[in-house]
Amino acid sequence: MTPLRFYKREAKKSLENNWGDAAIATLVFLITTILLTLAVQGIFTLCGINHVITFTGNFKSDWASTIASLIALPLTWGFYIVFLDLCRGKKITIARIFDGYKKNEFVRIFTTFFIYYVGLIIGLILFIIPGIILSLCWCMVPFVLKDHPELKNMAALKESARIMNGHKMRLFLLILSFIGWLIIGIITLGIGFIWIDPYMMTTLAKFYEDITEGEA
Repeated sequence: MTPLRFYKREAKKSLENNWGDAAIATLVFLITTILLTLAVQGIFTLCGINHVITFTGNFKSDWASTIASLIALPLTWGFYIVFLDLCRGKKITIARIFDGYKKNEFVRIFTTFFIYYVGLIIGLILFIIPGIILSLCWCMVPFVLKDHPELKNMAALKESARIMNGHKMRLFLLILSFIGWLIIGIITLGIGFIWIDPYMMTTLAKFYEDITEGEA
């Protein structure tokens, strides 16, 4: 069985001469997401719509941010694919981040990610441990959508679960190994994530490549 440190080591090798481009790709992803949120909030404000709703107990929900997050779902997919390409020896192409908005991809990517995140949110709210297990089962969905263009929605989720059969605990431990890096990212007020995110994404892509090796 492949040791977990192998994936992180291989990720560093792929990033060795690409840290600058990886950081730029991460910045483009983050800035675009922020601009989307600001744009939707601005539209709500111009239309005189209150996008912040207060519930009981002073709990507030920003619907503009929620809508912006939905619009950004294909963007998230593109961010994953940038680092899958890197693992496969391709150069980082910033424009790749926006591939999820292509006419022939948008509906498939959007609907699958929508089901993915709604399922995770419900699972984590109602059943913490099963929700975590579900997130591990579905974590390969972005890569599945890339490698299997014929799959969408529940079929893509089921394929991810199949791929992760027998590998969930190993991936959980691999994710836990990044806790120190995540703390550094928080301490640096998020600036560190410009380099931490590419490291984590490339490591996840390496894990995917390894557990699917030999599959058609």
